[in-house]
Amino acid sequence: MSYLRIGRFLAVGLAAALIATTSARADDDLSVLLDFAPWGLHAGVHLAAEKGWFKEQGLNVNVRDGRGSVSTIQLVGVGEADVGMAQLGPMATAREKSGIPLKSIAGWVRKGDLAAVVDKTAGISTIADLKGKKLALFAASPFLPFLDTFLKAGGLTRDDVNLLYVEPSAMMTTYTSGQADGVLTAGPYGQALAERDRPASLVLAEQAGISYPSYGYFSTESVIEGKEDILRRFLATQTRAFQYIYDGHVDEAVAAIISQRADLKLNPEILKSQIELYRPFFTTPNTEGKPFGWQSEDDWASTIKSMVEAGVLGDGFKPQDFYTNAFIGE
Repeated sequence: MSYLRIGRFLAVGLAAALIATTSARADDDLSVLLDFAPWGLHAGVHLAAEKGWFKEQGLNVNVRDGRGSVSTIQLVGVGEADVGMAQLGPMATAREKSGIPLKSIAGWVRKGDLAAVVDKTAGISTIADLKGKKLALFAASPFLPFLDTFLKAGGLTRDDVNLLYVEPSAMMTTYTSGQADGVLTAGPYGQALAERDRPASLVLAEQAGISYPSYGYFSTESVIEGKEDILRRFLATQTRAFQYIYDGHVDEAVAAIISQRADLKLNPEILKSQIELYRPFFTTPNTEGKPFGWQSEDDWASTIKSMVEAGVLGDGFKPQDFYTNAFIGE
């Protein structure tokens, strides 16, 4: 065999080996722990999985359902998952209490969603209108630290309302069955659950000047540093997903959730309502025109102020302690 033929043979063999190695290379792994059982705002991960966007980014994403924001925050903090999706206000509290450097990497619900979910026909539109009403909540509710501030803005105290403490799983049925006049919870989430049986409206905590970010993705600083490129690719799929959803593809997002959790009897109407009701909560005046997930320093400064005043956060924190926009483009 001539040197020329040998060279061609080796070149072809090397190219084939490179192709085989590339095709056999495993996708980068990422574990994501959600806040709870499947609901509307899980659409981002489920849609990305259904449409193959994770694979496009060379990712193998393992998505697990959670048992509440607090549980998800704790488990991500001890390394049981790379990324968590939960309410970002409690994440900030956990950073101080646990000493684990948790940080938000994308804020989806950037407008605070804490609210009193009340009967739409009851004529309740302000905090003052809650006087004498029976309000359901649970003992570890993120609303509880802000309750006195909330009531004070309406000229009320706890003595002016009847607080009914129930298990988290019983809150909405307590309201829809008529045992309570309202529920203190994540407003759009509860509103969607109540719609069929007892249509509701919201008295938002922002009426009292309370700033408290809700759902987003977070991780530990060690994972943020060690999986920087993987996180950037993952969040690219999520920004793409929510933009796609709110560009007129809500039904497709609902179908993706149901498909990804086919073993559960999920109600598509509730899922759709949750996605739609959260639409206006994805943007604040400070994030107008920015990509989904991008977080505002001013919004976080307001959050810190509200949390310090409520006694759920100590002094000395700055906005950059709790979030980064490193993975979200301008």
